[in-house]
Amino acid sequence: MAGLTNYYNDRHWSFVFLTWNEINGKVIEVGENNRGKYTSYLKDNAIKVPDGRRIRLVPDQGPQADLQL
Repeated sequence: MAGLTNYYNDRHWSFVFLTWNEINGKVIEVGENNRGKYTSYLKDNAIKVPDGRRIRLVPDQGPQADLQL
């Protein structure tokens, strides 16, 4: 797993990440922890990443991240 996290505090954070699932293989997913309750937003609709493709996440501020799984 690789991704970018919005860390507000130890009880609330969200992130977009590259992971693998049994349905689509390599995918982009979005998740959130809100006061101890974790939510995975895309689940079976996670965005499929074609084999051999690199993913680049570029925030509005700060460094960019090249992700590979």
